[in-house]
Amino acid sequence: MATINYYNEPKVQKFNLEGVKHISAQDALEIMKNEEAYLIDVRVELQAKQTYFEFQNVFNIPLHKLPEKIEFIPKELDLIIICNTGNDSVKATNFFNRQDYKNVYNLDGGISEWKRLKLPVIETTYSEIKEHTPCSGGCTGCS
Repeated sequence: MATINYYNEPKVQKFNLEGVKHISAQDALEIMKNEEAYLIDVRVELQAKQTYFEFQNVFNIPLHKLPEKIEFIPKELDLIIICNTGNDSVKATNFFNRQDYKNVYNLDGGISEWKRLKLPVIETTYSEIKEHTPCSGGCTGCS
């Protein structure tokens, strides 16, 4: 396990919950470059496809799906939790803490802080199709 420099009160974001450990975007970048932790992105899938990271150990598990997916995440891993601003990731980090995970860190300020510091991230124009007009050919490929 990596030695992670963390702090108990966020320096960037305002929202916090007692017991949540925070990590700076710069420290998270170094840890992720060295593949010393797993990054759990708790944003919804569309947001995660629009702005994402090119590290090996990144997983998108939206906040609302954490309870059904947590059993697949080993407790001995170092986890860095990220969202847009740090608010949802604080909630997710707190959830992991309540499930007896010991090495879980909120990325202070979320992806907004990451981008403000101009750290490496991939941004796309990905968007979901909002409406679907079925073809008139009668095929079943659309349904």
